[in-house]
Amino acid sequence: MKDLDACRIAHPSPTGLVAYRRQFALAAVPASATVALAAPYFMLWINGELVTSGPVRAGRGLAPEYGVVEVARYLRSGDNVIALVAYHDAPVALRLDCRGLSLATDTTWRCNDNTRFKASFFAVRHDASGEDGEWLLPGYDDRRWTQAVARPPGNIPRLRSMPFVRITDPGPCRIAGATPIPLPLASPLVLDAGALLKVEIPRSMYGNCMVEIEADAPAEVTVLGKTLVARPGRQRFATYGYQVMYSPVSAFAVISGRVRLVSLRLGNVRYPFDRPARFACTGNGGEMLTRLWDVCTWGVMQCTPDAYVDGSRECSEWMGDAAIVHWPVTRIAFAGPGDPGAAGPRWADPRPLRNILRHVASAQMADGRLPANYPPNSDIHGYIEDYATRWIGCLRSYLDSTGDLDLVQELWPVAERQLKWFIDRIQPSGLVLAREFMERDNPVAYQTCEGATVNAFVYMALLDGAALCEARGDNAGAMRLRDLAGKLAAAFDRVLWDGTAYRAAPGKPPTIHAVVMALEAGLVPAERLAAARAYLVANAPGSVRGWPPSFHYLWRQLYRCDSEVADRMVLDQMRERCARMASDPCGMTGEGFEPGFHVYGAVPAALLTGFVLGVRVEEPVARGRIVIEPRLADLDSVEGAAVTEFGLVPTSWRRTADRRALDFTCTVPAGVRAALSLPMVAAAASVVVDGREIVHAGVAVAPGVTLRGRFAILEVGPGAHSGRIGAQDHRPEAR
Repeated sequence: MKDLDACRIAHPSPTGLVAYRRQFALAAVPASATVALAAPYFMLWINGELVTSGPVRAGRGLAPEYGVVEVARYLRSGDNVIALVAYHDAPVALRLDCRGLSLATDTTWRCNDNTRFKASFFAVRHDASGEDGEWLLPGYDDRRWTQAVARPPGNIPRLRSMPFVRITDPGPCRIAGATPIPLPLASPLVLDAGALLKVEIPRSMYGNCMVEIEADAPAEVTVLGKTLVARPGRQRFATYGYQVMYSPVSAFAVISGRVRLVSLRLGNVRYPFDRPARFACTGNGGEMLTRLWDVCTWGVMQCTPDAYVDGSRECSEWMGDAAIVHWPVTRIAFAGPGDPGAAGPRWADPRPLRNILRHVASAQMADGRLPANYPPNSDIHGYIEDYATRWIGCLRSYLDSTGDLDLVQELWPVAERQLKWFIDRIQPSGLVLAREFMERDNPVAYQTCEGATVNAFVYMALLDGAALCEARGDNAGAMRLRDLAGKLAAAFDRVLWDGTAYRAAPGKPPTIHAVVMALEAGLVPAERLAAARAYLVANAPGSVRGWPPSFHYLWRQLYRCDSEVADRMVLDQMRERCARMASDPCGMTGEGFEPGFHVYGAVPAALLTGFVLGVRVEEPVARGRIVIEPRLADLDSVEGAAVTEFGLVPTSWRRTADRRALDFTCTVPAGVRAALSLPMVAAAASVVVDGREIVHAGVAVAPGVTLRGRFAILEVGPGAHSGRIGAQDHRPEAR
């Protein structure tokens, strides 16, 4: 953005964080206004309200970036002020655009390196005692501040791979006590030294705290554990970034002096996801499963503050978490803001995935290995083989979702080096020697061996690499990787199949993990598929002990067994293992299936939408096709809406009172074809779709209808569809 790059300014000789300020007037509040901003760590304020803070995390060596945020709701007619607090080690550039006004940073801006934020955003103590007024508000006289100086243009920044974080209302909050006080405050509270206010919040979240206080004499207060040395008069303060909040939150305390607390607000700080998806079901445990979906999707939103992160313990970008939980849930539940100039939301927003792909790539090791997380750990978790394969898989999934070949071209050299690391470790047996699937309930986890699960992951990575080569036009590279994958598949079957199932590693007994990952990777030959699935169904109960990523793969493969027994088994396990997490007042997922603050526990969400509600996208998205195929098992009804790259897909399935018929509705987005896969409620069922009978007494009677196992499949186009599946003696009219 050349014009933004040309308006960089800085403090001439800063000694601490710098506050920049500019007043302006508006005749009326515009319908839309945007701020484009390129800055290091920053807080952006308009008229005393914290708009957003940052930055979005940047990978090492990545190009400078700018972001755009909508700000019309913070503006007012008459006098306004925009203030930017930023690190002093780099220039800043900002432009406000709205109807009738374009305001950019230049030498008319004033700056100050001695405000309450001087020490650091992360400082424990912030001192406002030397300030002479509330400079965050219009009307403050900033003539004593320093005139900003222009800086020469640097690298032209590109649009951020992630939009700025959004600060949202977390819902009804109140100050705890014998007589709880609802927020926002109806009138100021007079508080003396020793006062402590704890705030009850609806559910756990990443958040910040914003206060406005007034003091007659110097005082000290704490805001979410940060000390503010307050000057006499009225002033505002907000904590930087975000931190974990469990109810009740110790939000505000007075250390010394007396203050009037004018305003106290908590904000939910997160990536600007909206959650247009819905899921609700009735029947056996239906209320619990409905709540579970809500908790899981909330958990993923909270674990996406400024990036896909694991949770409160490390707040680090883990590639395996993104592959197994964040990205699958994003694709079925969330929409992000459209890019500048784009109409409508960004359905199944891929930008957080793009972000972590770039960040992990930027930290690739000299020998070609990709770190398991960003910033990389220095311990045993710094490199995890299966996470590295999932980076390649996620790059392919990103391409399939977006068609963005530019990112593939940018990151292909990284993928090629990681693939070479695996290929160089192929042993005379034909298998790869590497550490096993890291999940703790895998009996050979982290053991270096020619293991089944790590070889399944490498096999998938080779095929994903081949697909990426093909997309790049490198057919020879694609053929080479497919050939290596074929040889690995042959060795896998030859070395690890024991006649009934797959061994964990040569000389080891079979394990459920080996069978699940062989199925997941597509390594099981057709002649062994029935035996492998029979082993899976027979051993699934009790064999996996509760680590969510293992259940992610287990439940996916149980659904692919395509049987009522397996469908019921998945829901039974969710009802048993996830009940406490779903019912806990914190309303948040844990690292296992217990309450906590970690994204792992959110595994069920994508499966409930993709298999129970039954809406899935056929990849690549460019094909313009979806599948609608419900698995109600013992539920009475399920209804909701799934996010897809094409938009929202509302769907409902409801059994009649006698359970002999199933009524349905669905809406297919414009420009999309759907494979409508209708569960036959009886062997001789009849099916009506859009008022037309397509199956009579178990026999297809309309062109284009296919009977496959327990489903009748019909392709339908865009628009609303409805119908009924009923037993032969049940009236088949659609209702």
